[in-house]
Amino acid sequence: YNFTYVLELMQVYTIVSKLFPQLCHSCSNNCNCKVLGFESSTTSRKRKKVSEDPMMNSLFGSKSKTSEKSKTKNAKTSVTPLEDIFAEFADEDDSETMSMEGIANFFDKPQLNIDPSADVRALVIMWKLGAAKPGCLSKEEFINGMKKIGATSLENLGKKLKNNEFDPGFLESKEFRDFYKFVFQFSREGTNKTIERDLIVALLPIVLDNNRAPHLNSFITFLNSLTGNNIRITLDQWESFLLFNNNVKVDLSNYDEDGAWPILFDDYVEWVQNNKKK
Repeated sequence: YNFTYVLELMQVYTIVSKLFPQLCHSCSNNCNCKVLGFESSTTSRKRKKVSEDPMMNSLFGSKSKTSEKSKTKNAKTSVTPLEDIFAEFADEDDSETMSMEGIANFFDKPQLNIDPSADVRALVIMWKLGAAKPGCLSKEEFINGMKKIGATSLENLGKKLKNNEFDPGFLESKEFRDFYKFVFQFSREGTNKTIERDLIVALLPIVLDNNRAPHLNSFITFLNSLTGNNIRITLDQWESFLLFNNNVKVDLSNYDEDGAWPILFDDYVEWVQNNKKK
């Protein structure tokens, strides 16, 4: 091309751009860049800014590396105090579950300092947190349960312990029956529906006292006297013992042998009567 031809060509493009300015709307200099097939550095910078804006990417469903990193960072910083507490005691191979070992360590914290193998309040807390499976507590149960009882930290939970908020003695009759049933279900091992006699003997004096269960001591002695291998107690027998204490006098004078009691209680009554004759 000679210089005159190029000059004429530029004049043509100038006329076109004036007649059709929309063809060059993206350029801030009102030049012929779009028609000539290239973009100014200003236009390029504007487009780059839009494509890297996390808010815009979110709006249009685009996931850039920048937005992904931001999302990951937010996820890390959004961990709640309750999630932090649970993570401290969760199983190493299952971050969503706290097993018995973790539960024991949880109650061993200075803010709580109670022995779950001997202190009934540990069982009350597990019940109030909503533990649904034997011997473990899920992350969801822990977080929702702690919120429900109004404890946002170990310190909060410790204060409630000191205020006797988990003393089963303050539970109404129906509440206590629910709690009493929970203790059996929570104490089961794996998929077993029954519990071995020795564990029942250990649980009864933790969960019950002589006020709720006047037959407690003699019934435990009776259970220990049973001979045979692998003696186990069912949920029906466990629940029936609480009803037995509510309905049958200590001297057994109103016990109905034809009642709908499990056979275990017929054996218990017979055992008591035989011991009285000795």
